[in-house]
Amino acid sequence: MAMTSGAQTTTLPATTIQTSDVVVEQAASVLDAELMYLALLGEMQIRSGEAGTGYSLILEAARKSGHPDLFRRAVAIALQSRSGEAAMAAG
Repeated sequence: MAMTSGAQTTTLPATTIQTSDVVVEQAASVLDAELMYLALLGEMQIRSGEAGTGYSLILEAARKSGHPDLFRRAVAIALQSRSGEAAMAAG
């Protein structure tokens, strides 16, 4: 499974579970429910024209998780919003 952020893709390790005759491959998740919710809510805010709020939510998720793709996304949002200071804070 891959996590996509803009043009960047991070491949996550997968675990294989076998029960009876069925083999299920499940991708390991980097984000827990709270972090996923923050990132999703941030993206929704950006799409509704609230780039500042979306940036804040994604940056919070990045700081809590330490995940580089979330930091890259926060920087991209700041740069698209022409906020160099915010981009430096996220980078």
